[in-house]
Amino acid sequence: MISPTSTAQAPVFAVVIHEKGGAERRETFETTELTVGRVQGNELMLPKGNVSKRHARVLYRDGRFIVTDLNSTNGTYVNRRRITQATIVREGDRIYVGDFVLRIEVPGGASADAAADAAPPRPELLSSPDEISTTGPSPVAQSQGASLRPPPEQEDEGRAPGPARTLEPPPRTSSATASEPPVRAGSFPANETTGTHHVGRITQDDAPSYERNALAVSLNLVVQAAAERLGAETFDGPLGADLPERLDPILRELVQKVSTSREAPLSVPADRLLELARDELLELGPLGDLLVDSSVTEIGVVRFDQVVATRGGRTSAVEPGFSSERALGWAIRRLRADALEGGTSLEQRLGSGARVSVDPGGSGRPASLLVRKSERLALTLDELVRRGVISRAMATFFRHCLLGRVNVLVVGGHDGSAEQLLSALVGSQTDARSVWVGDGVAAEAEVCIDFGLGTIAEARRALTVKSGIPGVRFAARLSTPEVTAAVSEMVASGVDGVLALRHATSIKRGLMRLAAEIATARPGLGIRATRELLAGAYDVVVEVARLRDDRVRVLRVVELTGVSGDEITSQDIFTFIPDRTAAGGAVEGVFSASGNVPQVVEALRARGESLDSSLFSRPPSR
Repeated sequence: MISPTSTAQAPVFAVVIHEKGGAERRETFETTELTVGRVQGNELMLPKGNVSKRHARVLYRDGRFIVTDLNSTNGTYVNRRRITQATIVREGDRIYVGDFVLRIEVPGGASADAAADAAPPRPELLSSPDEISTTGPSPVAQSQGASLRPPPEQEDEGRAPGPARTLEPPPRTSSATASEPPVRAGSFPANETTGTHHVGRITQDDAPSYERNALAVSLNLVVQAAAERLGAETFDGPLGADLPERLDPILRELVQKVSTSREAPLSVPADRLLELARDELLELGPLGDLLVDSSVTEIGVVRFDQVVATRGGRTSAVEPGFSSERALGWAIRRLRADALEGGTSLEQRLGSGARVSVDPGGSGRPASLLVRKSERLALTLDELVRRGVISRAMATFFRHCLLGRVNVLVVGGHDGSAEQLLSALVGSQTDARSVWVGDGVAAEAEVCIDFGLGTIAEARRALTVKSGIPGVRFAARLSTPEVTAAVSEMVASGVDGVLALRHATSIKRGLMRLAAEIATARPGLGIRATRELLAGAYDVVVEVARLRDDRVRVLRVVELTGVSGDEITSQDIFTFIPDRTAAGGAVEGVFSASGNVPQVVEALRARGESLDSSLFSRPPSR
């Protein structure tokens, strides 16, 4: 028991504490003032990092409990609404402090759960703050007949507040072209946003989930109401030239309505909400910024409210996503309208060179989208040495391979590591024009042969003609069986100096997949003939990876030596040997030469390239 501040009026009450992912406990107090915080000295201590040292205070005055936030970092919430002033709480109300949900129970009264189940929905919108705010209904709210807060029975007391829902959620649609539920004129529509969102278009894992959801919920309300005002068909096809002018005052009115709502979270900036709503209704929603961001290489939409982007090999959530399935459908139709001719039903190409793959959804399956952007990184071998991707000895060896027109295969995962090395190798070729070959080659390449847009026969014909031009060098992304087989046949015909990239987690897996693709494209070849063709096509294979510390390293450089039984044989030239993990998680190690002088050295010498054999027996270097 805690000694009361005023013994004459101190009530006896209990606080039910439910920690996210933990058990529920109950503590009893007899006091008129209760402080809540992370450290000792508070009457109620909640030892979690997202709880401030002195987070909130609960007072008992005139028969009522009043909660006040003490300028905490993450804020205090009552029934999903962040409080900025003293707020009256009733039995059954939920107080959110970090990962904890608190409920006040008074002996002899109904339990919080029973009160929550029995309590009628209490809509609140657009009420002006008083000196002391309450969680009861307001006249304005009653006249509106809608609320951002779910009825109490929908709340999950075992988790922090998620996206707020209205009293009657509409049925979910599964297709981007599916019809949406009607929106009542003069009111906000039912909210259909689910999932986890973050404020802004970045991931903020340290922010409470209820703040992260705020912008997504408000965006959903504004976009649906604006679409209903102008008619959903207005946005389903080509947009009228006068639409922005007609839409702007409507959006400003709706944004003002949401921003001044009593339940509107304070973390939702009106100008940001207005910008996002315009993007969805007139542009491509969250895809617009990502498509023009040069650091983004891939964009994925798992469903309308789950958007991810890949930067530098790392994938992260983009928040908020689309406000609804219908908004995603608008973006898909606009992307298809801007696509170049010659695409397929599954994949189309934008003018920027980005490839767009769409699953329109249906039969209970949500629509999804994948965008792969073409990129050419401006890297050099010297830059890779400075970054620690390769050693100085490796760089010297690669330069001689380029001068001697050695065929090099780069193997790496879908994390941008292989592209870095390929870019540096292509950029180090200064004596000839490069021709990019593959599916979705770099849009800015001066000369390219794209197997994805034209027919395969046309691409093979272009490859045959260009391979006969003296001095031309080829850089290929081996992404499909057709590309793999065509490049292998080109090498077998005597073309050299080819730089190729294959996505795989290791050299062994990369070679196995290439052999399988050649066998698929040329079924007449036997297994051994397929592997001999592959072993003869590439002289040097490089395995590159992005380590857990996010640094790219070349792990192995090997020389293919032939076929033995069912295996393609090789010998190591250089390897990276990790030796320890430093403070902060950095992986440290050394680049080591194997001591084996590769057979390709003799071929280089025959072409006039003088390569010192001691390069392959030098001491390890970091």
